[in-house]
Amino acid sequence: MSKFQLKKINQRAEAETGKRKFTYSSYADILSSVNYVHSAQIFVPKPKNASQSLFSELFKPQNQFYYKFTAPVLLFTDPNFVTAMRSGKFTAIATSNQKRDLICVENGILKMEFGKDSFETVGLNGKSIGDVFCVEIDISSPEFKPKQKTYDRLRWVCENTFTESFDWIANLTSISNGESMEMKFPERTVSKIEKKPIIQNESILESIWFPDSEVISRIVLSIEGEEPKKKRKEVSVEVVEDIEQFVEWVGLCCIDSPRIKVNDSIDPYLAVYEPPKPCEKVDLISLTFRGLISNSFLENVIEKIGAVIQEQTIPYALLCFWELDLIPINSVSIKPGFKTRNEMKWKDMAEFMVDEDRRGKVGTFVIRNDNDGLFICD
Repeated sequence: MSKFQLKKINQRAEAETGKRKFTYSSYADILSSVNYVHSAQIFVPKPKNASQSLFSELFKPQNQFYYKFTAPVLLFTDPNFVTAMRSGKFTAIATSNQKRDLICVENGILKMEFGKDSFETVGLNGKSIGDVFCVEIDISSPEFKPKQKTYDRLRWVCENTFTESFDWIANLTSISNGESMEMKFPERTVSKIEKKPIIQNESILESIWFPDSEVISRIVLSIEGEEPKKKRKEVSVEVVEDIEQFVEWVGLCCIDSPRIKVNDSIDPYLAVYEPPKPCEKVDLISLTFRGLISNSFLENVIEKIGAVIQEQTIPYALLCFWELDLIPINSVSIKPGFKTRNEMKWKDMAEFMVDEDRRGKVGTFVIRNDNDGLFICD
């Protein structure tokens, strides 16, 4: 069994004002569960008549930023802050702790993971998952307000038994257009506030061996079979090898390894590597984004990639992302593995992952210029 999870994605193209507009509902389904991305990277084969600057401008993160600050969980009982938080999609995660307490806010839910000693000291209601205890409080609900039982209990706990401050990163994005929104923090509770932009860097990987689209088609056909609606009971060893070779190649791209360069001349006694076959020589444009990256920005990037590869007749492009590891267990939704089903809904693939070493998701979208796509989760 491979350590990778793979999903076939069907895309839908629509005509609009004489151009092809691409909608990626399946991609959006996946990205809706990816909230704490700290890095993302695009790989697009460089068209002969296109400049690198064209791509860097096209994917420039306009109106995308996030905040760093220090605050106790008491912040999320401030009525004015909670009201402002409800005006868009608010995401926050604690990036520092001394007791291994993990805390985040996701889709309006305050999620916390405690060890046994911390849980007993804090005094909130929760449930056990393995050796840890998890608490969830819906702070986006209109019912969450002073003189309400859950609110008053959390407020009391934050003022008496759970008073520690944490370093946080957070963003608030508009539901209508996905742009970042300004936030105001209560000075009495919050300190060290910094507004940080999403950083973009670009480079070109010259003379790279680039797997042909046949490699992707072979993987999809091998998994789904010639009868798309008929689920295969077994996955062949060859398919597993195809996926592992492709993912290895993607990883080498991410670190700009000389092993994937056409003119690589390393001594075969030191390293032996061959890219997935068939492959061709290309110059590969690489764009990297760093910060707390919203899933709405990633959705927008995928839509732009779809338009570019259609217009430039590029067989496929890649979007890789890396998520923070400091995610409470009750916020982890994807288990690395290998399974697929034609047009499988993302929620059907969701599983709990109890893994102290790996909480954040690492994934690769393969965006094709036909009606198929892939998502691989490591």
